Amino acid sequence: GIFVNQNLFWGRSGTLDRTILLIGDGIAEGIGDGLANGGLAARLRAMMAKEKDANGLRLTWRVASAGAFRAISDDWIPGADHPPNRVTGVRKSLFVDTFVDGMFKDAHVVVILLGGQDELFSSQPTDVERTVSNLKLLALELEKLDKEVLISQIPAFSDDEAVKLRVYQRNRMLREFIS
Repeated sequence: GIFVNQNLFWGRSGTLDRTILLIGDGIAEGIGDGLANGGLAARLRAMMAKEKDANGLRLTWRVASAGAFRAISDDWIPGADHPPNRVTGVRKSLFVDTFVDGMFKDAHVVVILLGGQDELFSSQPTDVERTVSNLKLLALELEKLDKEVLISQIPAFSDDEAVKLRVYQRNRMLREFIS
């Protein structure tokens, strides 16, 4: 299960406002969730508001997205400049843009939705260990920034059996890391 520690709710500021940030690829951005719905962040925001109203909760959760269409796990690695991704054109780490220079550095909970695009757009799509290593590094760096981190299972974007096997291997390795 997922357990949220008490510090998440009262934090350093003592306020009742918290931010959940979805990071990753197009799924985090809301691609595939129907633009009429406003994407995954909007759906989660509506669900959280409904729970708050139904149960008289005082804590207010803001939900935002810093997803980047076609981003791969390499794009989110903390650090200095990167060579441009061949699809997204990203030169600087999305981690730096989001958590160092960006407007989401104060997010309390970070949900990582990343890894599926590695199979499609990475320069090394069959390197299962590379994706998992990148996700581990990202999660550990976020923990250093005092973030609560949730890692989503990686979706398979193909019916190809070899691709499905590699995605299964990535997810198995992630589960081992989390447990």
